[in-house]
Amino acid sequence: MNIIIYNPNSFGGNYSYANRILMEYIRLGVTCKLVLPSNAAQTEPDNRDFILLPDVPKTQHKVLKKLYFVFRSILNPFILFFHLVFKSPSIVVFNDYDQLTAFIWVPFFHPLRFKHRFAVILHDPDRDAYLPFQWLSGLSMRCVMTLMDWALYHEVLPKKWYYNNGTHYFSVPHGLYDNVKTENKQLKTALMVLQGEFTLCTILGNIRKEKNYEAAIKALQQMQNLHLIIAGQAASSAYTMADLKVLAKTFEVAHKITWINKYLSDAELNSVLKHTDILLLNYASSFKSQSGILNVAAPFEPYLLVSKTESGLYDICKRFGLAEFIAPDCEEALEEKFLEWDKNKVTFQPNWSAYRAYASWEQNIKIALKHFETR
Repeated sequence: MNIIIYNPNSFGGNYSYANRILMEYIRLGVTCKLVLPSNAAQTEPDNRDFILLPDVPKTQHKVLKKLYFVFRSILNPFILFFHLVFKSPSIVVFNDYDQLTAFIWVPFFHPLRFKHRFAVILHDPDRDAYLPFQWLSGLSMRCVMTLMDWALYHEVLPKKWYYNNGTHYFSVPHGLYDNVKTENKQLKTALMVLQGEFTLCTILGNIRKEKNYEAAIKALQQMQNLHLIIAGQAASSAYTMADLKVLAKTFEVAHKITWINKYLSDAELNSVLKHTDILLLNYASSFKSQSGILNVAAPFEPYLLVSKTESGLYDICKRFGLAEFIAPDCEEALEEKFLEWDKNKVTFQPNWSAYRAYASWEQNIKIALKHFETR
């Protein structure tokens, strides 16, 4: 069996995920290649093809960046297409996919089905809001799914009309990230000083509106011993850390927040997680996915607060007893928890050992191979 993994980004959660499943396929004796942008880290070239367009444009102009994103979304699938024309029969796994331009590229891939089979990993399975109009998002996703023989998801697949087709759907555990040895010394020192004085609550990862930063910032107004860390890079120019800083000044709580406005290195991420008392995963009710942050944080066994959404994140945390829960989009519920933490009343003990036994990369790949081999 040959596996080819398509991943058009050079950083972030999907990039980390693609590299981990690549290593696990190889460890289990499966021939596997990962297709990446040319600006990705040039490691182990025997197992990686750096043929896609760079995902970091040279310009900082907002309009030009958006135009370049559209250009990449058109051209990258065709680079993959010509790459596959000359490859032996393989299972092509879309770890990420260009939904924006699906109507353009998907029809060209259908003739390749005489030689290749196709799978997609639905890290974020609710695709209704990807394009400006819900009906258009649905149609583009339906177009993507017409190509796929298999679709992998994490724990929960929402009931969406664009998944009602002949594709075979199955769940795999997300897998754990365990690079916990290194720390950033400067960041470690700063956080240890803060932790000696305050209870540290962290919102981690890409800056997205669905993480309910506003509720957390507003809730800080009454707190004396609680300090908020917001760490991550904006997912888009439409919603940035600068917007959150304006809000913090409005509520006069900017001095109660530490801002880390960047994509964190492994060492920086380890420092943040090691010196965090509470990891806040208070997603909006629209959130339907598993959270890669959960699996980055697992080796540190943090205290978690998770919102009760119809998501893989809530499902897995409830099944293994990993978190306490609050209603989504409820400022009063979050403020009540903040008041508890402000008085150092963190008593919940998560059950991480059972979850670590379940959520392994080996388990992920063995489940995938079982389905690939029987269909």
